[in-house]
Amino acid sequence: MSDIEYETLKEALNAAKDKKDFSPLNLFLMDNIDDLEDEDRKQAINGIWDIFTISKKVPYEGNPTDYHDSKSGHENFTSCLDEIDEWNENNEDEKLDTLIKENFEDVFSFLKKYKLFGMAHDFSRNVRNNSKSQNLIAEYKNLTNYIIDESDDEYKAGGGLQMFLDDFDLSKAQANKIFKAAENLCSKSDFKDLKTLYQERCDAPEDDYDYLHEDEHWTKFSRVM
Repeated sequence: MSDIEYETLKEALNAAKDKKDFSPLNLFLMDNIDDLEDEDRKQAINGIWDIFTISKKVPYEGNPTDYHDSKSGHENFTSCLDEIDEWNENNEDEKLDTLIKENFEDVFSFLKKYKLFGMAHDFSRNVRNNSKSQNLIAEYKNLTNYIIDESDDEYKAGGGLQMFLDDFDLSKAQANKIFKAAENLCSKSDFKDLKTLYQERCDAPEDDYDYLHEDEHWTKFSRVM
């Protein structure tokens, strides 16, 4: 990340657009998010998507599993959304919901093009945690299905399956699929830990944080943090 300190949001946004890189904006938001006025926050939210529109034209370069090592400017995309989410935690403004929904297919296409399962995992958290109006269920399901069904064995075995059970709203069928995969991909000790976590989620009462949706037609998040 750059060591340059930006005095204003406008400077950070302009630098990010010029570089086609999220680092300047992320650096500014990390230092200043609590001091932003409402209008600045809205400008920052819009800016995230302006930068994404520019950056998606840049070919991804780097390790797709550990995308924070990327040299192509995409690695702080979800971090910028995290900063806004943290600030917006108790705010009923649905602006971010709307923009995630409007831009979801572009983000999803980019993630699939370069098989960025780690970034997809983090983006799923943005989709879920930022949803104030519960209108992003379909997008969240598509993202979750992609990560569970299409991520490679190396990603799953390297802690991915544990993260799936830790982080995601899941149907019972998805949890079963994760558990079945774990039998073949995990070490004995990791499988034992995952088995415990799997059982805890299976036994959780309805609407508990760890509750598994009984079918694929669930319409409400149960794991909003």
